[in-house]
Amino acid sequence: MKRAFKLIRNNNHVVETKNNASVSFMMVAENVLGARESARVKKIADETNTKIKIISGKKTGTNESIISLMNLGIMPGKSLVLSIEGENNKEAFYEIKSLLGSSADK
Repeated sequence: MKRAFKLIRNNNHVVETKNNASVSFMMVAENVLGARESARVKKIADETNTKIKIISGKKTGTNESIISLMNLGIMPGKSLVLSIEGENNKEAFYEIKSLLGSSADK
């Protein structure tokens, strides 16, 4: 079975879409991902009914564990990969983008 996917390049941000249910973005954070921000990521995932995974270096954090997100050590200028699964992934992306203050394109 073939998987349909689309790869888009916009200003050094890579967006991969698979069946409009999953997206991944490479971005650079402009804000810290601390306790409040990690709790907000969890709330965004719950509100949009999505699964959010953030990868920074060799560490991975998910919306299921606030501690795992805090342990990523995301500081301004640190690059990360944001992966969102679910039907409302676009809405979740824009909320997380504003939370991290990233310069990713719309």
